[in-house]
Amino acid sequence: MAVGSRGSFSNQSGSQSSGDGQIWNISLFSTYGLPSGLSVSGSLGYSQASSNSSGQSDQSGVTSNSSLSYRFGPATVSLGIFSDFQNTGLTGQNFGVVQTQGVNGNLSYAFTPLVTGSVFASYISNGTTGFGNNSSSPNSNNWNTGVNLSWQMLRWLVMNAQYSYSFWNNGGISISGITNSTSGDITVNSVVLSLQATF
Repeated sequence: MAVGSRGSFSNQSGSQSSGDGQIWNISLFSTYGLPSGLSVSGSLGYSQASSNSSGQSDQSGVTSNSSLSYRFGPATVSLGIFSDFQNTGLTGQNFGVVQTQGVNGNLSYAFTPLVTGSVFASYISNGTTGFGNNSSSPNSNNWNTGVNLSWQMLRWLVMNAQYSYSFWNNGGISISGITNSTSGDITVNSVVLSLQATF
């Protein structure tokens, strides 16, 4: 078992998507594991996003990140829940700072010592903060599910195959008062095959 505290601070400036201001967070965390295969970890804290723009009020809230996993035989199941502020400009998106809440789950199974498969799913809801976006816009929602297969072909070579399905509704999010052109429902099917070599 372990307990502790941590904090973070970020400063961003000067773009239409990210706004101009700061995000800081302080939280307490704890982890706990049992030889039986049960593992629990969690954090609880407070975060605030502030803008340098005049007339823009600060946004604050409780943040959390908790996960539970259990290993039984060749299978492992895990469940996670999280809530925090996120700068979408750092992930290749263009929706400013949002308050993200979500849940994710994963079930993996080792068919052989060399072949492992997994099934995963997640749901994420992003609420606008007015920090690089329009605070009156409704939440954007994303559902994602898929399967993954990993094969240790050689000691130094691994092949991964993954299929995923995503459904995304951005709720008509506006950026700096301009409605994003991709508003509405979007579905994405993707297949990824990769080889990973380690030397």
